[in-house]
Amino acid sequence: MSFSAPLPNLKQQKILRISIHYNEPQMYIIITIIFLFFLATTVVSVNPKFVACTPRSCGNGLNIKYPFWIPYEQDSFCGYPHFEITCKNKNPILKASNYDLLVCSNSSFTAANLATYEEKCPAPMHNYSFDQLPFTYSSENNNLSFFYNCTTKPIDFPIYEVDCAKNATHYSFATEILKMGFLLNWTSPDCQYCEKSGGRCGFDGYQFLCFCKDKSYLKSCGDVYVSVVNVKGVDHEIVLQQLQ
Repeated sequence: MSFSAPLPNLKQQKILRISIHYNEPQMYIIITIIFLFFLATTVVSVNPKFVACTPRSCGNGLNIKYPFWIPYEQDSFCGYPHFEITCKNKNPILKASNYDLLVCSNSSFTAANLATYEEKCPAPMHNYSFDQLPFTYSSENNNLSFFYNCTTKPIDFPIYEVDCAKNATHYSFATEILKMGFLLNWTSPDCQYCEKSGGRCGFDGYQFLCFCKDKSYLKSCGDVYVSVVNVKGVDHEIVLQQLQ
């Protein structure tokens, strides 16, 4: 028994091989164009306020974010009113009660008077007031009383002299204690929800907002969101419910 099969058409194979050879670069170009198109669409669609509130640093390693914000580095809506941070010698400084306070963290933070770092024998400051700021004194603080430049010694308090002279025979840790500052707390449950959902906290002048990659929400990403409608040249914010 014998079998026979038609011989392949070499001319057709050659044409097919040449056609595929020339179509492969075209396919790569088309795929590249589609990829760049989707990439550009993704970049353009990112919420600009989410980008604007990227944490920044004064140089000492602490990333500044809500409730603080650095002018000229971040927009004012990235932080709480009166929480402007000034960078001084790469340190974040908060001006409060006419004093410069060194910020050491973003939530429960330690406020230390800058004079304790710059002067050899700093006099303790008085009358700290945070009435205009949503701060509360932490219960972890210990009350330490200093009597400075007194004419007579108080009777009701045990007195320990703090000698700042270079030729002192004893050493005082009072300055080191002052450098430790005191702990202040601030509470913002909404910010915790926002950050857990991948957003960045902000404030638009009268209410808290959560800036997410797609849009701005009231509390957390995917919740009730805020849309801006322009009416006769004036922007108006309206609250919309995210559809499930």
